[in-house]
Amino acid sequence: MINLLDPAAVITRMFEAKKYQDMLRYCTKLLESNPDDMLGLQNLALSLLHLGRYDESIIYCNRVLDIKPYDIYALKNKIYALENLRKFNDVIICCQQILDVSKDDVWAINSIGLALNELDRHEEAISYYDRVLKLDKN
Repeated sequence: MINLLDPAAVITRMFEAKKYQDMLRYCTKLLESNPDDMLGLQNLALSLLHLGRYDESIIYCNRVLDIKPYDIYALKNKIYALENLRKFNDVIICCQQILDVSKDDVWAINSIGLALNELDRHEEAISYYDRVLKLDKN
């Protein structure tokens, strides 16, 4: 049976209902009692991302990454925020961090290709797209 008062369950319900502002307030309260609460930090970053507050989202992603440097969830949220801020060189750096952990991460490889494309480095982008196609025929 699911404990409806469990913070993860509460956050999941808010996220599924697209109540990002409520999620932001809830996670902020979680962090008041424990500033290093990973659930609170990660979901605060996620709520800010969905609210279009990309610079703030990156701050909380970085706090997660200070605690756990290769947290894939935080890296992906940071990449989404950086893409929205059009900081494509930084996107590539974060994707490389994911590839340091998982060299064949199709999502990260594809994201590098997209970032390179935005930087008008099309030939390099194609090489990343080709790499993705070798790993994932779909």
